[in-house]
Amino acid sequence: MNFEWDANKDRENQAKHGVRFDEAKHIFDGPLLTRLDNRADDGED
Repeated sequence: MNFEWDANKDRENQAKHGVRFDEAKHIFDGPLLTRLDNRADDGED
């Protein structure tokens, strides 16, 4: 996939979210989405 983005918007995104578009585009490289489960333990088994 090819991506294009506005350099100003890229800087704004990095300041707001700490991620550059050049880094974020790699989420589309693989077949699966992996994310950290940072939910609090609710005590259920």
